[in-house]
Order: sequence, then structure tokens, then C-alpha cells
Amino acid sequence: MRVAMVGPFGLRTRGTMWRRALPLGRALARRGHRVTLIVPPWDSPADSGQAWEDRGVRVVNVRLGNSGLMTARLLREILAARPEVVHVFKPIAFSGFVTLALYLVRRQGLWRGRLVLDADDWEGSGGWIDRAGYPMLVRWLFAWQETWGLRHADALTVASRWLAVQARMLGARQITHVPNGVDLADWPRRSQYANNPPAALLLTRFIEFPPAQLVDIWAGVHHRLPEATLIVAGGALRGEVRLAQLLMEAGLPTARVRWQGFLPYTVLPSLCAKAEVALFPARASRLNRAKCPTRLADVMAAGLPVIAHRVGEHETYVVHQETGLLISPGDDAAMSEAILSLLKDRPRAERMGQAARQRIADHFTWDRLASRVEEVYLSLASQAR
Repeated sequence: MRVAMVGPFGLRTRGTMWRRALPLGRALARRGHRVTLIVPPWDSPADSGQAWEDRGVRVVNVRLGNSGLMTARLLREILAARPEVVHVFKPIAFSGFVTLALYLVRRQGLWRGRLVLDADDWEGSGGWIDRAGYPMLVRWLFAWQETWGLRHADALTVASRWLAVQARMLGARQITHVPNGVDLADWPRRSQYANNPPAALLLTRFIEFPPAQLVDIWAGVHHRLPEATLIVAGGALRGEVRLAQLLMEAGLPTARVRWQGFLPYTVLPSLCAKAEVALFPARASRLNRAKCPTRLADVMAAGLPVIAHRVGEHETYVVHQETGLLISPGDDAAMSEAILSLLKDRPRAERMGQAARQRIADHFTWDRLASRVEEVYLSLASQAR
């Protein structure tokens, strides 16, 4: 089957296209589909006009120009690929314009394929548009594009069960839950924990929780296990500055916190090897319920047990007491206790880490998840006959 995947930005910086669309496309290509990934690389201008092959996926970066030109170029490249299915990722901005254009083109009889939309976050009210600081008109446009696309696509793939519920309430058709996955080849099996001071890993941008909450959690750990180390990594949106200030104000030694900043994806396996557990604190917000954290699947693939608040897709990945520990949102004392329990019992943490990796292998590799998407495509193809 000929499949065109389309996104609102390029493959270099933002995560959705290179962490979700591209690996899904590779897995579909391995299943025999002809996949073309088409993007407007406004956030990676060096890719403008470039095309290449990536493990069976043809990647096309349209030439940069104004918004109207890039939308037209995206549509031209899509139609040139003669796709039987167009899979649009993130239904806002350029993706939203393309969704509307394809809908109108099909109504004119100029294209007869099927339109699938993928949502991996909530962009509307209470979601990313409230975080990104867009002007009011842009916020209105993105919210409208999202709801219009969810209602008019032939089928949806959604990264979280919460998004599936929202889409159903909007009247969406044929919704399939496709959480984020990993390619296990990128994650070698970790060796046994080294004989060094216990450490917990936090991969975050401080969107999921306020820094003050983490200080309360870590204080409960430090006072009973002062040799424990907290490793903080990720694009933190300046949250690490506030965290460092609050740690000092609370009298907690910043020497026991290792600041890694934003790190390339390729070094994450070695970073995971330095910790016994991974932490995923989160408030019960609309944003956290909607998102599907790729980082959680990553650390489990690396063989780390996860300690997370019971919010959103955390419950999809983590099996309580088997691959990690799930804590009620807002219960900071229980989170501290859970961290202590695994840092003090390394054999148990190691068993949970091995079970976490196996759970990813059994349920969350892209090859397994691609079979769900393939079923969507085939179902739409049979309906069109």
C-alpha cells in the first residue's frame, strides 16, 4: 500500500515526526508498504528541498517559502506520491491546512485515497496552545484545526486513551489507540547495577509538574538516604534554574543533583545505565492525561523500573509492583517512599527493570504497533471498494 505521512515541522528538533512518524513509517516499510514522509522543515532550514531514504522510508523536505507556498508544496508532493492513504500527524498549522486541502481535493474527485489523522497531544484549550504563548488568533486557529480534523478524518490514531475519549465526544470515526513505541535495537540490554551510590533519573521539561513538588519529593528521599543522587536531564524550559534555587532554599545539597541538560537521543542508554530507577512525577492535568511520554518507553526499554504518578498513559506502560510503582497524583510522601524502597533494594529494582524491558518487547516495539496501524489502513481500503 502506498502511504504518505505528513507533519507540521521537520525532523531535527521537535519530537513527533522523528520519534513517532518516522519509526512507524520504517516499521510499515518493513511490512511491505511504500512510505513517503513529507514535512515542511521551517525549524531545520538546512533540510529545505532535500530528500533521502531512511530505512525504507522516502523523506521529502519541501522547499521553504511563505505559509501558502509551503502548504501548496506539501499538497503537490503528497499527490505526486499517489498515496492510497495519507496519514497526517499533529492536526494543526501546516498539517491542519493539508488536512483541509485534502478533504476539499477529494470532494472534487482529484484524489480518491483515505485520510487518517494522528494525535499525540491535546493542542486545544488546556493543552499546548496555552503553554506555547501563541497570539490569540493563532490559538483560535490551532484549536479549530484540531477539532475540525478529528471530526472529518476517515480514521484516527491516538497516542493516549484520554485522546480517544475526547475524539469520540467530538464525533470522530474509527479511533485506534497507538501509544509511542521504541526500536529495541537502539536500547542494548543493560548490565547489572554498578556498586556506586544509588541514583534516580528524571527526564523532564518541567511541564508535567512544578519544580517545588519535586523538591518535596526529593527532600523525603534525601533525609533518609543522603547518599542518593538525582540525575536531571532533558530540555527543561528553564525549570532547572527554579529547581536549583528551591533546592538551596530547602537546604538540600545541590552536589547530590547532577544536571545533564538537553542530551542527544543516542546517549540516553548510557545515561540510563547510571541510575537504578526512573521518575515520572505528573499532575492530573489535561496536558498530562493527553500526552504519551516517549521517555517512559525509552527508560523501560533500557531496563529501568519506573516510579510514576498514576496519570494518563503512565498506566498503559507501567504494571504496578511488576515493572515499577504507580502513586496517586499529589501524594508526594508516597512517591518518596516508593523511591526509597527501590533505591534501598537493588535486587528488586533490577528484577523490575528486567520486567520493564520485557514489557516493552512484548507490547511496545514499533513493529508490533505498526500492525495496529496497518489494520486501520486495510480496513479503510476495504470500505472504499
